[in-house]
Amino acid sequence: MRTMAQKSASARRSSATRPAQDRSALVGKTRIDSILDLQRTIGNQAVQRLIESHNGELPAGLGNPRISANPLGKRYADGDMRGEEGVDEADARAGSDVVQRVDNPPDHRLLCNASATGVSLGASGPIDEDRKYGLRTPIIVHGTELAEVLDSELVGASIDHTGSMEARPSANSNNSGFMAADNIPDDRHTSSKRDHLSYFDDHGGDGSYARLQMDLYKIPSCNITDPAPIPNSGYRIKREVKAEGDKVVGIVTKTAEEVTIGDHTSSAGLTAIKEAKVTLRE
Repeated sequence: MRTMAQKSASARRSSATRPAQDRSALVGKTRIDSILDLQRTIGNQAVQRLIESHNGELPAGLGNPRISANPLGKRYADGDMRGEEGVDEADARAGSDVVQRVDNPPDHRLLCNASATGVSLGASGPIDEDRKYGLRTPIIVHGTELAEVLDSELVGASIDHTGSMEARPSANSNNSGFMAADNIPDDRHTSSKRDHLSYFDDHGGDGSYARLQMDLYKIPSCNITDPAPIPNSGYRIKREVKAEGDKVVGIVTKTAEEVTIGDHTSSAGLTAIKEAKVTLRE
């Protein structure tokens, strides 16, 4: 049988030793957490190496068979602009208030299901301003999880100059930056009325030229950071100035076709044709 004094001494010893025991348990737990974190890191690196060694796909029987490190396969790239201001000629994507998304660093433990598979054109219309004319085309990017996809247009230098426009030097138009693919502003394919009328008057009347266009994509959250062409996004943008009776008109036509710009290629876009005609002079 313990006396009161023995009980008090025992309680004091128990109270004095408890913090040391708690600290010991905490140190042990911290070491276990560190080991588990190391195991997870090594495991993630091993999975990533396994995916890379099988061309971006997990081998049969491992994980989700739809997992792909690059959902579009081989990639290419180039550029042009959406969002034109203060220039006479542009194949620009309008909307200066568009903000490029800032994505978090990629986590290779997550599955990547975002993709961009084509570009179609919405209800289009003419642009007829004091100094400029052209064609406005709404842009619709097709794919999955488009909030994760960044998009930019790419337009090549002018080609296929005919008639009076043979005197016009080949030139590039402006390129926009990347923006969220689920909120793309309209393309504005504009030209200076004065510029086109001067070639019509000074170099023999009717004339035309064209540019090729495709869309590029990036998916930073899937570690796809090099710009690559979106398939089914190729278009030809033709500008033509011609006489119609006593009038001079400007015609801008956007036609789907397979295009190559530099080393980069995209198949024909998903909308066959859009066109606008504007009277440049009565």
